[in-house]
Amino acid sequence: MSRRVAEMMTRDPETVGPQASVSEARAVMYRLRVRHVPVVDDNDVLVGIISQSDVMAALSAHPGVSRDDDPLDTLRVGEVMSPVVDSIPPYMPLRAAAHKMLTEKRSAIPITDDGVLVGILTESDFVRAFVELLDVEDPEQSVMY
Repeated sequence: MSRRVAEMMTRDPETVGPQASVSEARAVMYRLRVRHVPVVDDNDVLVGIISQSDVMAALSAHPGVSRDDDPLDTLRVGEVMSPVVDSIPPYMPLRAAAHKMLTEKRSAIPITDDGVLVGILTESDFVRAFVELLDVEDPEQSVMY
């Protein structure tokens, strides 16, 4: 039986709303040490995803004039996020999800069930699984992380 996305995804990821400041989204990324934060509306329906690249692009397009004038405080997530074109369900086979991410060059993909965000699958999840697999194959070479 093949593994499913639900087995590897990060469940109930922290989110931001489209009206949150980009500065708030950046703070979430920094605190959680992630590069993507899903964007949901008031009903937890996925409307987009904001990435570290989106934040960097916003920063370079709107440079502050002083240390106290951070343009990311006034820019809204909804202005710079990538609207979600698609997501995948938690019951999708993991191999199919990996193939989709690889062929579409996506480093993260939201997981939804009936339009409601239930998780996120990232490159880091696959690297973590690969490290665990290597630890099983050769436990003497196990690395602490």
